[in-house]
Amino acid sequence: MVKLRILDLFCGVGGVVRGFHKYLQEQGVEYEYYAVDTDRRILIAHELLNPNSITVCRDAYGFTDEELKGYDFIWASPPCETHSHLNFYNWNDPKKFKEPDMRLYELILRLQKAGNSVRSRERRTVL
Repeated sequence: MVKLRILDLFCGVGGVVRGFHKYLQEQGVEYEYYAVDTDRRILIAHELLNPNSITVCRDAYGFTDEELKGYDFIWASPPCETHSHLNFYNWNDPKKFKEPDMRLYELILRLQKAGNSVRSRERRTVL
């Protein structure tokens, strides 16, 4: 049986992964869960809280289109501080204002492209 390959970009300590693990295990679905973050300390906490995850210390923006196509499901929940309305209240305070990271929008387009590629191949439905 083919395992479902899940990629969790910007995983943090693993808030969303608990739901994935619980649901997939209850349904008897075989899967590999790859948790990606750039902070090694965060990944150590993630491993302790989610021992079924495969942790990867890597920049989520660095995945190639070909690499993204290798996953059946991609979850990306990047830090939102630079894109939130709260940040714009700090517009006049250079110490607090953070420039938006525009790589996020490029990643969204790339994920959409990778998703279209995955959908074009035959895949099994989990739900």
